Amino acid sequence: MNPNLVTIASYTPEEVLPFVTDERDADSDRMYGDYRVRMNSLRYRVFARSDGLKCAKCGITGTTFLLQRSLDHLPDRAHFNLFGTDPETGKMILLTKDHIIPSSKGGKDVLENLQTLCFGCNTRKGARMPGEPRDTRAFVARKRKQIIRQLIRAGSPELPADEWTVICEQVEVRAEDTGEIVAVPPSGWAFRIVDNPNGRGFRTTLVQAGLAPTPDVTSLEVT
Repeated sequence: MNPNLVTIASYTPEEVLPFVTDERDADSDRMYGDYRVRMNSLRYRVFARSDGLKCAKCGITGTTFLLQRSLDHLPDRAHFNLFGTDPETGKMILLTKDHIIPSSKGGKDVLENLQTLCFGCNTRKGARMPGEPRDTRAFVARKRKQIIRQLIRAGSPELPADEWTVICEQVEVRAEDTGEIVAVPPSGWAFRIVDNPNGRGFRTTLVQAGLAPTPDVTSLEVT
């Protein structure tokens, strides 16, 4: 969370979206309490479309506009950020505007090239073109430590924490040419990890320590 960002109040979409104006409107300011908001923002226009409140990837829907102001800006100026609720964690998730064709690859800052994505889906999409596969090798390089931490935190019903940690730290995590991530435990051990069905990363759903006749290789589909 930005320490320079102060939340003033919350509003429903019905209290915000009807007042979004065309970007050419030079006098688009609207007062919300004591604060002036520029309502011709291109981001607001993305949200104002018929499907604009919903993440185009995972489907999280924005339900609350937080009126916020930056301490670095004029004291009477504020802006809206759209938030939805993660159905699994109950946490508030920021929804953003995303360039379908990335700006770095020639995509224009126009409504036709914009879509709504939640913060997590936008981060994972990065600067990829539509249909461009995810670089799972880069994902593994960034996320290996997180995967190991999740395994350690999940624990084992049969082993002390220090012994289980040693086992987890031996796990090989690699990306296959098929676009899958595989987690290979040390020989003689088995566990299972699966991806989140909503497409926002992965979670450990079952960890089972025990002797197995052969090493168990578990696949993670990265979306």
